[in-house]
Amino acid sequence: MDIDVSRPRLIVVLGACASGKSYAVRSMCKQLFMQGHLKFARVYSKTARVNKEYSWLPEGAVHDIDVKGIAKYQNRLLKWREENDGKQLPMNLLILDDSYGTIRNPYAPELLSLYSTHRHTNTWVISILQFATGIPTTLRGICDYAIVFGDRFARSRRAIWNFVGQWYAKEQEFLDMFDAATKEQYFCLIFQ
Repeated sequence: MDIDVSRPRLIVVLGACASGKSYAVRSMCKQLFMQGHLKFARVYSKTARVNKEYSWLPEGAVHDIDVKGIAKYQNRLLKWREENDGKQLPMNLLILDDSYGTIRNPYAPELLSLYSTHRHTNTWVISILQFATGIPTTLRGICDYAIVFGDRFARSRRAIWNFVGQWYAKEQEFLDMFDAATKEQYFCLIFQ
């Protein structure tokens, strides 16, 4: 997967449980770290500390998902930049893993602030979701990449169409293409 690394990106990864989304994110992030594009990371997740999903990251990088904690982290990065005369932070990574249902308000001002200011702190933001219905509409216009795994549920498929399929003339035309591309296990579409 070729991702433009010239600036921090906002990436949404969608897929059901066991669809391959965690593997895809891990693979992409490890490559970005090995190539020297990313220097440090933080993960907010409900289950990551229990299932050791992010054991490839340094100790202390994984935290329980909490909107206030996410805002505090982002504010610390912004403050560092301010205290250092606007010096650019090294490229870094923030992963919000399976926040649907955990974050009660996907439109929380803290999250909207993160999405709109992540470039000021040189922060890549990856939001991993199991349900397309949990995508805040705000992300539709500012998402750089969407990595979408197959989905068979009508409500979720409609949300995927609304999120990334709008350039197709008809919803069914998009869904036919989507189904053909993701019919095999662990296959996904990447939208830029």
